[in-house]
Amino acid sequence: MEEIKAEVTIESQVPGENSTEYLQELNAAGLSVNVAQGLHEVFKQDLVKFSDLDERAIEALKELDEEGALAVLKQFNESNLQHVHNKSAFLCGVIKIHRQRCKEELAGHINGDTKKSGPNEDKIQELLERTKYSLDVTTGQRRYGGPPPKDVYDGAEPGTGCQVFVGRIPRFVFEDELVPLLEE
Repeated sequence: MEEIKAEVTIESQVPGENSTEYLQELNAAGLSVNVAQGLHEVFKQDLVKFSDLDERAIEALKELDEEGALAVLKQFNESNLQHVHNKSAFLCGVIKIHRQRCKEELAGHINGDTKKSGPNEDKIQELLERTKYSLDVTTGQRRYGGPPPKDVYDGAEPGTGCQVFVGRIPRFVFEDELVPLLEE
């Protein structure tokens, strides 16, 4: 019952009039002191008002650990919110993306704070030397293959319908991992 009262009080509170009272209200809603201060900094930027955030955004922030919540607030603060009408939904989207990144880190797809920015160049070069195929890299697309090398296949060059398109590959998977799977 107390939690509901705190949330109702928060929604009617106007940020900036009495900062200590305001921060106490955020703490009463279940946010840590640091997260409440981070949220207060977002409000001081005047990009978003407290009334723009609804209960589910505050609840979603509460579910994150302190470090994650502060990272989300930093990203939210750096976002261009000029054309965003529902800032609460936007914050929930930032939180959702943060959670997905955390899951990827736990699954081992991302090493620590640095994302895997590209393929292992040595493995790619080894693959290209072994198969003698080419690799074309363009914006948003990577094309491995082409006509088969003469020492592998000396028949007529395959026509246009003789290629395989593999879509929906995660951004962190490259030929050095994918081609061996397809060769099996």
